[in-house]
Amino acid sequence: MALRFSIILCSLLLLASCAQIGTLTGGDEDIFAPQPSNIVPAQETSNFTGNSVEFTFTEFVLLNNPQQNIFIVPADVKPSATLTKKTLTVSWGDSLKPNTTYVLYLNNAVKDVSEGNDSLMTYVFSTGATIDSLTYQTQVINSLTSEPVANCLVGLFENEMDKRPYYFARTNNFGEANFSFLKTGSYHVKAFKDDDKNMEMLPAEQMAFRSAVLSLDSSHVDSVPLRLFTPAVSKISSFTYLAPGCFSVGARFDLSQSQFTLNGKAITEENSRFITSDSLLIFHKIDTASSFQLIAKHSFSSDTLSLRVASKDKLVPLKLSTGKVDNSYGPHQEITFKLNDRISAIDTSKIKLFNTKDTSEIKIQAFTFEDNQFKIQFNRTDIKQVKVDFGVASILSENTSLLVTSSHLLNLKLEKDFGAIDVNLTGFETDLLVELYLGKEKVETIRTKEKHCRFENLIPGDYSFIVVDDKNNNGRWDTGNIKTLLQPERVYRFSTPSKVRANWEIEVELNANN
Repeated sequence: MALRFSIILCSLLLLASCAQIGTLTGGDEDIFAPQPSNIVPAQETSNFTGNSVEFTFTEFVLLNNPQQNIFIVPADVKPSATLTKKTLTVSWGDSLKPNTTYVLYLNNAVKDVSEGNDSLMTYVFSTGATIDSLTYQTQVINSLTSEPVANCLVGLFENEMDKRPYYFARTNNFGEANFSFLKTGSYHVKAFKDDDKNMEMLPAEQMAFRSAVLSLDSSHVDSVPLRLFTPAVSKISSFTYLAPGCFSVGARFDLSQSQFTLNGKAITEENSRFITSDSLLIFHKIDTASSFQLIAKHSFSSDTLSLRVASKDKLVPLKLSTGKVDNSYGPHQEITFKLNDRISAIDTSKIKLFNTKDTSEIKIQAFTFEDNQFKIQFNRTDIKQVKVDFGVASILSENTSLLVTSSHLLNLKLEKDFGAIDVNLTGFETDLLVELYLGKEKVETIRTKEKHCRFENLIPGDYSFIVVDDKNNNGRWDTGNIKTLLQPERVYRFSTPSKVRANWEIEVELNANN
């Protein structure tokens, strides 16, 4: 009986081990891009006379946007692709040039069926006896931020006026463009975004260019990057309504000599205010009008812009602002309020100032206004914080008045509450714009021809700098011009924070060569 039980138990254990359930898998994940097992004609064929190339892959593949992802350099022919089982045929109808090295690119054009891995392949051949072997590398960066620009077309043009490049490459994520199999020669190097994919540089596209002609008789790596810029457009770039009675006009060129009319009324110094040379505010009686037409006449052209304003937008109440993030003022800083309308009158009897320490009222010594701004003066001695109360109808503007009470807390700092930065400028040669930033907020801009400048009355915090090489000394950054071979003005960014402490002065060196 014991023997019989042992036999049955062993049989059950054997069956259990044979019936264990496991997870079925398809093996390791395929992480490799499709690879051709055969290419006809062979890679780097010379004396090529055909009009097609066949790639036979080791697996079944799919085509991915071949019209865009398969191209040939130089672009003397337009390739087309057909796929039969595992064989891709790339062919063209036009004739190739004699004694020329061509590179056929399959740029993510072929994917495997299962995992979707795509391939990056190049096929090189020559219609002559030799294969050209020179290489060239350059980089494209944004002219304002110095960040690398990806997916930008870089072309080598045999003639300056050619519409299409003879050789071309696209930048990678590092902004690098790499050229291979180039022939000896002189080339004009240009980069552009090619938004419409026609391989032609259009006037409105972002662009960059190499100042000197590239003379290529050996492989070369450029150490100076191409700086991509947006060409200047001699048109008004912005025309917006700022309720309740103001319009903002902006451009990328100097507007100080332009003439403006708004709904037929001439814009003069009395009803406008320049913020900078390329932006201004226009004060206007809105009334019941809903359509507004701005005509701007410049020395070289004219602009006409139209704008519709909804009734509800005109009902936005008058608001006061100091324009300061923390409403803090140093001993020598004027206290100024701004609004989006031209001031008609101020009733000072409806404006009260209080010392928040003991709520005692502070006497206003002077009150002045011009355009959309007004200033308040009072004795600041031993006062750290002031509350300013504006009563209803205390401010009258061209289109409305202050309809509700408005209160503002102003922080009055002593000299010891602020810090200063002495900036030494090393390696710079031309007129400069030195911009100081607290976070993303621009604090101040200093124009200087010297190798030194100083920022004062700075609240404690971490500051950074931008230096603009203001070659034409017009007080602003200027873009490039490919027609006149004018590069965009250089912008240097110094993002390492400089910590400012209260009652402390620090020295900072900004080096153009770093």
